[in-house]
Amino acid sequence: SLRRISACSLSSRGPMKKALCVGCNYPSKAFGLNGAVNDAFLIADALQKQHGFELDNVCLLHDVYPGQKKTMKVDQTKMPTRKNILAALDWLVRSAKNGDVIFF
Repeated sequence: SLRRISACSLSSRGPMKKALCVGCNYPSKAFGLNGAVNDAFLIADALQKQHGFELDNVCLLHDVYPGQKKTMKVDQTKMPTRKNILAALDWLVRSAKNGDVIFF
């Protein structure tokens, strides 16, 4: 048998956890960083495994892959550009409600 769901119950939800993690190693700079991207990936992993963040609610922007210098090209939509960071911040707060957890 089908259960009837009121319109009110469709729009209500429990607290949501969303995160934006950004890692910039600046591989094309003379004095780039070595661990920022690794840290961003580790934080995203810890948020999911230890703090209950769902994979779809964790956005990760990075300019290289962990452990790489520049050999593997990162998709443009995952690069930590001004445009992508602003879009990700908008995604982070757009649907936020009282009681939600937002991590940046």
